Amino acid sequence: MNKKLIIPLTITLSCSFILQILTLSLLKFVNINKKNDYLVQLNLWIWIFCILAMAFIITILITILLKKKNTFFVCSILCIIFGIYLSLSFIVVSYYFGVPNIIIGIILLTIGSIYINKNKDNYY
Repeated sequence: MNKKLIIPLTITLSCSFILQILTLSLLKFVNINKKNDYLVQLNLWIWIFCILAMAFIITILITILLKKKNTFFVCSILCIIFGIYLSLSFIVVSYYFGVPNIIIGIILLTIGSIYINKNKDNYY
């Protein structure tokens, strides 16, 4: 992957990591006045969502650091999968954190598809 795609990908992944940390830390303040079983279950799903998102971020960063030809292809596939995962975050996470996740998901989808489109001759 060339520097034109690595730099925006790294910036997007760091923004996503910061957003997941903010989601976990501000979760109590968003739902402070509401106490019922539905919100407890929703908080559990948000924790699972954020932990899986952080696992995706760490996996993508590791594949970027390996700097081999096939790992960039795997990284672009992971970017597309993670972009779809973040685009569906509006279902689990509230709209405070869901809208930025959707924007980051669209950016990751774009970066992954640009890399695959530019290098499709090498893999077929």
